Amino acid sequence: MIAASKGIITAEIFPLLNQAVHAVAQQTRIDWLESVEHT
Repeated sequence: MIAASKGIITAEIFPLLNQAVHAVAQQTRIDWLESVEHT
């Protein structure tokens, strides 16, 4: 029961976590590109 609910939680959180990581990486890359262009 606990293992099953933990699996459900992981299945819900992992895509959100993955999406957040990609968003941060994309934002960081945009900031880096802008800073490079300004120099």
